[in-house]
Amino acid sequence: MLKIRKVEKEDCQLIFQWRNLPFIMNLGGLRKTVTLDEHTAWFHAGLKSNDRLLYITVIDGENSGLTRFDKSPEGATVSIYLLEEFTGKGLGIETFQQAYSRMLTEWPETSVIAEVQLENIYSQKFFQKLGFKTLATDELVHFRLESI
Repeated sequence: MLKIRKVEKEDCQLIFQWRNLPFIMNLGGLRKTVTLDEHTAWFHAGLKSNDRLLYITVIDGENSGLTRFDKSPEGATVSIYLLEEFTGKGLGIETFQQAYSRMLTEWPETSVIAEVQLENIYSQKFFQKLGFKTLATDELVHFRLESI
């Protein structure tokens, strides 16, 4: 069973450990390890912000991934990942759908933006399956979802 829960301050260390896993780092935008101090500052600023939503994915009782929405005038930029052992099973789609529904309760009528590395074909296909439309391609592929 898959569910989404809001991140709590006690999740700081867990998310820090995930953040520096090679599998996660290689798919993301910032491809370097971060220190615990850097992460802790980012994490606590995010918990206090009205423009950031953080959700943990829980699969069969196990914390298994993170979804983040950062709100701006253009929409909410999404960052989403599951730990490697949970990928390839279709769980990312359900994760996004649940997190997106939760986001809309906090920020109604907000479109979602995704920015994906050019070489990350897996994530490009993921967002296309969800109905995101390609807006532009430069060093990243830019997607937007108006509603699902």
